Amino acid sequence: MDASVRALALVAVSALAAACAKAPAAPLPAADASLVQAARVPDAAAPGPFLVRGASASYHVTSSLTVKNDAAALVRLAVQLPAPQSNVYQDVSNLVATPAVLKPIPHSDDVYALFVQEADLPGVQQSVTFELTYDVTLYDLRADLAQVGALQPYDKSSDLWRWHTGPSGDLVVPDHPTILVTSLNLWAAHPDVLGYARAAYEHVASSFKYLNPNTGMHPLSEVLAAGGANCGNLASVYISLLRARGIPARHLVAIRPDGSRHVWADFYLQGYGWVPVDVTYKQANPAGDYFGRVALKDNGIIMDKKVDLTVDNALGTRQLPLLQDSAWWYWSETTEAVLTPIYTLVATPR
Repeated sequence: MDASVRALALVAVSALAAACAKAPAAPLPAADASLVQAARVPDAAAPGPFLVRGASASYHVTSSLTVKNDAAALVRLAVQLPAPQSNVYQDVSNLVATPAVLKPIPHSDDVYALFVQEADLPGVQQSVTFELTYDVTLYDLRADLAQVGALQPYDKSSDLWRWHTGPSGDLVVPDHPTILVTSLNLWAAHPDVLGYARAAYEHVASSFKYLNPNTGMHPLSEVLAAGGANCGNLASVYISLLRARGIPARHLVAIRPDGSRHVWADFYLQGYGWVPVDVTYKQANPAGDYFGRVALKDNGIIMDKKVDLTVDNALGTRQLPLLQDSAWWYWSETTEAVLTPIYTLVATPR
C-alpha cells in the first residue's frame, strides 16, 4: 500500500518528555563525517587578537525529540536534529547520536543528524525518542574593533562571500525596495563597512519594535510592513541591510542552556573575522552596547547559522525556514493521522 506523505511539524517545549525506550547510543559514522568535512568552509577566524573570548560555561547536553503516536498506522518516520559545531562562539565535542546519518546543510558549514525509522515504529499510544548528546563550552566573545584599520576587499569568488551576501528565500531580501533606499541613505552618511554596519544596527534597533514572540520566521515584507518582529526577524532586517551593500552577514540560531530560544547576527570583516551584533537586545536596551560583543548570559548554543535551509527527509529534500530544535516528517497508511512531537534540551553544567 502506498504511504500518504503527511505534513511537516515543528514543535518545541521546555519540559522534560516522558521516558520511553531508546535505541543504543552510537557515534556518528566516520564516513558521513568525512563527507561533511569536505563540504565545510572554515569559520574563517579563530579566537585570538581580534576575537577575544572571555568568561565561559560548560555543559553536557541532551537534545531529543519524542514522537507519540496518537492514532496512526505509521510506515516511516524521518527526524532532523541540528548537530552543533565548534566555532568562535563555542567548542563542541563528544557528539553522539542514536543511529543517524550526519548531513551537511547546503551553502553553510552546518550539519544535522538525520534519523530514519521504518521498523519498530510506535503503535497507537506508543512513543519513540530520537536523541543527540554532546559537550559544549560557551564563551563571552568580543571583537576588538580598535584594531580595525584599512579593510581588504572581499574575496567575491569565495564560498563565504557567495553564501552570505544573497537572498535567503523571502526571509532575507537585500534588493527589497525599502532595504535598498535605507541602505543608500545609511551608506551616504557612513561610507565604510564598519561605520555602515554600526549605523544599520542602530537603525534597526531604533526603528523597529519587538513583536510577535515565538511565532517563527516571517517574510521580510511582512516584518517591514508591521514595523517589527521577534529576534530572528529583526536579525533578518539587519542582515538584509548588510547584504544590500555586499557585506557578508548571517543568522546565529541558538537555544540557551535553559531551553529558551534566541537568534542574533554577525557580519564578516575581511582579514579580521565575524563580528557579533544583537539588534534585539539593543532595541530592548538602547543604552546597552551589543555591537561587536555577545555575553554568555544572553547567547546560547548555536545550532546552525542559516535560515531558509534545505534538509533531507529520506525520500527527497524539503525547505525549512530554520532548524532551531527539530523537524520531522511521517508517512502513514491512513489519510488522517495524529502524532504529538515533544522536543527537549537538557543542559547539565559540568
